[in-house]
Amino acid sequence: MTKNSEMTAAMFEEIREKLVKMNEKLDDVNYNHELTKSEILSNIEKQNDRSINIDSVVNYLLKSISGIINASACNLSNQIDKIFPVLDNQTSVSQSFHAEVLQGLKKRKQLMVKVIGFQILAIVSILFNVYFMNENQRLKDIELQLNYLKATNNINEEVASRLDTIFNMYRDEEVIDFIKQSLSGN
Repeated sequence: MTKNSEMTAAMFEEIREKLVKMNEKLDDVNYNHELTKSEILSNIEKQNDRSINIDSVVNYLLKSISGIINASACNLSNQIDKIFPVLDNQTSVSQSFHAEVLQGLKKRKQLMVKVIGFQILAIVSILFNVYFMNENQRLKDIELQLNYLKATNNINEEVASRLDTIFNMYRDEEVIDFIKQSLSGN
């Protein structure tokens, strides 16, 4: 929404700049007519000496002013006619730019969804690997306990409780290594 308002503000700024340029041109035209006004005033002073009536002076001034206004209005309408095609062109350019930006944002969004999906898959894969490593270690410990019980032929609660303490509750790696060595020695 802010992009559209920024684009509209930029278009109005360009229109304002063009209007300022047109006003400057009108001022130049009026400045050129000021020279004729000074000539008019000098003519009026000369004609005052000849005792010309006020009505003729007013009529002369009205005619010159209306000529200046008509020339300025024609110039202004020509300038306005030149501005509209430029504004139409700029509007179409800004609309196409806006469409390109939306297309780029859509592609970025799709890419982000893919990246996040792959990240989630990687995290799930790592978690399963850790789980299976722990489960594999637990199964190896159980196998080692059963092999020890078979090798000693001493299957009772005291031995099972002691093995459970060594392997699960207070894991003692030295005793576990000793059991592995004693089983591999058989």
